[in-house]
This record gives sequence, C-alpha cells and structure tokens, in this order.
Amino acid sequence: MGTRWSATPFWGTVWVTTVRAMCTAIQNHYADRVQFQQPKGRGRPGSSPGTVDYRLDRRRLLRAFRAGDVDRIDVCDAQIELLRVGKEYSKAASTPCPVCGERTLRLVRFVFGPRLPAAGRAISSTKELDRLAQRPGSYRCFLVEVCIGCRWNHLLSSY
Repeated sequence: MGTRWSATPFWGTVWVTTVRAMCTAIQNHYADRVQFQQPKGRGRPGSSPGTVDYRLDRRRLLRAFRAGDVDRIDVCDAQIELLRVGKEYSKAASTPCPVCGERTLRLVRFVFGPRLPAAGRAISSTKELDRLAQRPGSYRCFLVEVCIGCRWNHLLSSY
C-alpha cells in the first residue's frame, strides 16, 4: 500500500499562526517610526505614503534604445486614446522628447479609485486633483509622459 499524504503541511497551523503574529508585531513596531510621507507640493496632494518612481526603468529603456537593442517601433507605441488624452487633457513637459527631441512631450495624469470609470480619469488641472484628494476613499494617480510627435510614452510615477 502506498504512502498517504496529508493535506495539511507538516508544520501545521501553529507555525503559520506564529509567522503571522511575528509579521504583525514587526509592522506594529515600525508603524510609527518609518514613514514615507509625500511632500505637500504641486501635483501631489495629501500625506499618504506610497510614491513609486519609474525613472530607473525609463533610463534603462532609453539606454537600450540608443544602443540599438530595442527598435523605435517597440519604444514609440502609444495608443490612439493616450495620444488623444495627451493632446486634450495634459500639460507640456519642461524637457523635449528623449526619442525624437521635439517639444511635443506632454504629461498626463490618470486617477483610479472609487466612483471613477474603470479605465481611470484623466486629470487636467491640479485643482481637480486636489478635489479628488479631498474625497473619501483610496485613489491612485499615475503620471505618464507621451510625445505627440513620435508616440513615445512611459510611466513616470504613481502616487
């Protein structure tokens, strides 16, 4: 007769409960000491933690493009909807496009959260962003750069 395997791992629920308790204790210990607060400034209202910056990924992609490892078709692939939002609901970037060098680079903000469309909402002004930050609920904003000329696009940050 063969060996019968138990559905419960050999360490059982005691080990899992212990690890869960340890993780909770560590989180509680550092909860008031480690804070990654956002500065109150232009375009980033509120004081909730959690800004993610994608500049390193952008640099890596541009370096690979300039080295010839990635084709322009793979880099300049903005969809029609993103280009439309870039023309209508965005602000001009202070730097030229890193691919074509033209001054058609735009910064677009998309916000996702409760009572917003599933595809997010493009935000055109900081006043509108401030109003959303005042609403109850958890919102996430994504800052995307898009070039209207060559269709370059990349996620810059999320907060």
